[in-house]
Amino acid sequence: MTEKRFQVWSHGSVPIPIPGTGQLCRPNTLAAFEAAIATGVDGIEADVCCSLDRKPIIYHPALSGYDPRQMLWEEIRSSCPWVPSLGELATLLIEHPQIRCFLDMKDGAHDLLSAIIRMIEDHGLYSRFIITAPRARIPLMGQYTDWRVLDRAKSTVARVRTHVIDTLPLNMAGLAKKARANIISFGWFDDSVLSKLLFNAIFRTGLRKIRDEVVRAQETGVSVLGGIVSSREALEYFLEAGVDGVVVEDPAMALSFRANQKP
Repeated sequence: MTEKRFQVWSHGSVPIPIPGTGQLCRPNTLAAFEAAIATGVDGIEADVCCSLDRKPIIYHPALSGYDPRQMLWEEIRSSCPWVPSLGELATLLIEHPQIRCFLDMKDGAHDLLSAIIRMIEDHGLYSRFIITAPRARIPLMGQYTDWRVLDRAKSTVARVRTHVIDTLPLNMAGLAKKARANIISFGWFDDSVLSKLLFNAIFRTGLRKIRDEVVRAQETGVSVLGGIVSSREALEYFLEAGVDGVVVEDPAMALSFRANQKP
């Protein structure tokens, strides 16, 4: 049987191995994104928020001992030079025209959304930067905005592409329509006990069929991704559910699996 080729997206909030070195890159850095791209992924994911003087930066809150959100941009340049600006990430995408990027908004303020949309328009990155937000704001799970950010983005510029993360996928087709999203993803976060408990209670106990949810969402025209994948077992679970792609912590593992699929 021919197997559907699936997309592989690298998750930005985990250290990425540098190919051929055995070393790890800091998460959400240009070096990490370059390392992921070098493996052959279809896309990357980056977390975006603002410095104290409201310059868009690539950073995931609460994942390190420092907090660039409380620093001015010039302070970040001197104290945390590995933290990139949104503009530097845009330049990276321009240098790699085959790559798309989920911009996971960790700040729902209007000025950040406006800055992202300006960046997309200025560089013509309408299909490359994909504005991302979760179903609901749950800071304990690293989710600082909600689906309404995506609706605002579409109302501002209809051409922008958006992606909604559904941590409780009981009606993915309905959420994608409400958020006007082009892509929807579902699954669990390995670093969140609550996330895994909720997902397993609903979908791994036979209470609900996740494949049916995936098909219903795909029938509305949206792409469906699964994640966050950190093992072969999780990868196979999402592929059996019929997803179009996966967001992964280990791109090399997923790409090796894909390479060995039946053509």
